[in-house]
Amino acid sequence: MRDGSSIGMVRTELSGIQKRLAPFYDKLLYGHGPARVEPVRYRDTLVKDARPALLALVLAVTILWLIACANVASLMLARAVARQREIAVRVTLGASRWRIVRQLFTESLLLSVAGAAAGLALAQLVLSVFKKTFTARLNMTDSLAPDLRVLAALLALSVVSAVLFGLLPAWLATRVPLESSLRQGSSQAGYSRRRHHIQQAMVVAEIGLSLVLLVACGLLLRTVFALRRVPLGFRTDHVLVIEPKVPRSKYHGVDLNTALYRPLLERVKLLHGVRAAGLTTELPLRRGFSSQLSLYLKRSQNPGKSQQRIDARLMAVGPELQQILGLRMYQGRFFNQQDTPDSQLVAVVNRAFANLYSASGQSIDKFSIGMGKGRQTKIVGVMDDFHQAAIDKPSMPEIDLCASQLRPTDGFYQPTMQAHVELAIRTSEDPTNLIPDLRRVMADLNPDLQASNIQTMDQVVEDSMGSQLLAAHLLELFAASALLVALAGLYGLLAYLVAQRTRELGVRLALGAQRRNIVDMLLAQAGKLLLAGAIIGVGLAFLSSRMLSSFLYGVKPHDLATLGGVTVLLLLCGLAAAYVPARRASRVDPMQALRSE
Repeated sequence: MRDGSSIGMVRTELSGIQKRLAPFYDKLLYGHGPARVEPVRYRDTLVKDARPALLALVLAVTILWLIACANVASLMLARAVARQREIAVRVTLGASRWRIVRQLFTESLLLSVAGAAAGLALAQLVLSVFKKTFTARLNMTDSLAPDLRVLAALLALSVVSAVLFGLLPAWLATRVPLESSLRQGSSQAGYSRRRHHIQQAMVVAEIGLSLVLLVACGLLLRTVFALRRVPLGFRTDHVLVIEPKVPRSKYHGVDLNTALYRPLLERVKLLHGVRAAGLTTELPLRRGFSSQLSLYLKRSQNPGKSQQRIDARLMAVGPELQQILGLRMYQGRFFNQQDTPDSQLVAVVNRAFANLYSASGQSIDKFSIGMGKGRQTKIVGVMDDFHQAAIDKPSMPEIDLCASQLRPTDGFYQPTMQAHVELAIRTSEDPTNLIPDLRRVMADLNPDLQASNIQTMDQVVEDSMGSQLLAAHLLELFAASALLVALAGLYGLLAYLVAQRTRELGVRLALGAQRRNIVDMLLAQAGKLLLAGAIIGVGLAFLSSRMLSSFLYGVKPHDLATLGGVTVLLLLCGLAAAYVPARRASRVDPMQALRSE
C-alpha cells in the first residue's frame, strides 16, 4: 500500500472496481460473483490461526503479573512493618515522609528491574530452547530475539510493577505514629489490623486469579483429551507422509508429476518395510495446500429458485490411498489398478457431498465432471465421512479424482497434480526407522528433493491440534506458576503471622492448649482465605471462560466438573502449603517464646 493509505481506503476502491466489473461476468458466475473485495494485511494472515492463542497468552501473562505484584507487595508490607523502628528514627532525625517514600520506592524499583533483567535472560533461554516449536506453531521465520519495543515495554512494566507493589507499603510505613514505633521494641511494634487485612486481601486476590488460570488450563486439557478421542475416520498408525520440495524456478514448465513424483513413488515401493505407497494432492489434517471447486446446481424440484452452490474440496488421489489410510466406503468402490488413462474416468465423493447433491433433487449416479476433449468423469463410489481440515470441524464435501487417470491436458490436472503432490506410505514396522532410507532414495533420484519434509501421520494429527495444544501448554505453565506464587504468598503470610504471634502462641501452650489446637487454628484461618479466594476465582472464571470458547471442543465454557475439580485442587494445595507454618507454630517452646519478649 502507498504510504498514508489505510485498509479501509483500499477496500473502498477495490470494491468499487468489483461492482463495475461484476455485470460483465454475470453469466459466467451465475449471479454468484463476489459483491466486494476484502483486503487483509499479509502479516495478519501469518498469525491468523495463532491469534486466539496469543491473546490467551497475553491474558495469562497479565494475570500472572498481577499475582506476582500482589505477592511482592505483601512481602514488602511485612518488610516495612519490620523496619518501622528504623523508619521512625529516620523521621525523628529530620527525614521527610516524602523522602522515606522515595527511598522505599527506589528499593522496590531496583528489585523490579533486577527481576526484569533475570526474566529477560530466562526468556531468551526459553526462546532458544523452544525456537523450533514457536516458529512452527506461530508460523514465524523471523528472529525471536527481543527488539527495542519489547525492551521498552519491559522497562515500562518494571516501573509500573514497582508502583503497584512498592508505593502502598511505603505509604503505609510512613503513616505509623512515631511515639509508638520508638517506644515499643518488640516484634509486634506497629502491627495494625488494617495492614493485616490488606495482606489478607492480597492473598485472597492471588488465590482468586490463580483459580482463573487453573480453570482455563483444565478446560483446555479436557479439550485436548476430547480431541484425541474423536474418531478420525482413517488410520494414522504406521503411516509416513512425504511432502516433496523442489525449487519451482528451476523446474518452470516441467511436469513434476511425471518427471519426479511418479519415479519417486516407484522407488519408494521397492524399499524394505513398505507395504503400500501412493500419491495424493492433500492428506487429511494437513495444513497448507487446498484446491476447491464451486458447483452451481439447478433445483429440479423447484425450478423457479436460484441455483444451489456446493463448495467441495477437489483432490486427486492414487488407488493405494484406501489401503494406506483405511478409508471406508459407504457405497460403491474406491479406485483400483484397472482405472487407467484409457479407461472410463471415475471419481469418488464423500457422504457430505452426496447429501448436498441429493438435496438439490438430483441423483448422485448422474453426476459427472467434464475434463475436456470429450472426457467425462462418473461417480463410482461414496466414502464415509472423515475429518479433513480439523478434528473439531465436521467433514466437508469432497470430490476425489483418480490420479493415475489424469493427463497433463485434462482441465483439472493443473489445480491438482501440477499444483501440489504428497506421498503417503504404509509401513510394516516403526515408520521412523524408514526415514533414513527415504532420504537416501530421494538424494539418489534427485538432489533437489533433499529439502523435502517427512512426517508420521501421528505427528500430522498432533500438529492439527496446534492452536489448542499451544494454548494448553502455555496455560499449563502459567497456571502452575500462578499456583506456586499464590501458595508462596499464603505460606509467607502465615509464616509472618506465626512470627508476630510467637508470644501469644507460647502463652496459649503454657495455659494448656494442645499443639493440635494451634495447628487447627492456623489452618482454619488459612481455610477462610482459601475459601474467599476460591469464591472470587469461581466468579471470575465463570465470566472469563467464555473467551476460550473458540478453543474448546467437547466441553462447555462453564463446565461444572472442571470448576469443582480445580477448586478442590486449589483448596487442597493451599491447605498443604499452610500446614508447614502451622506445624512449625505448634512446636514453639513456651518458655523460650515468653523469654524472647
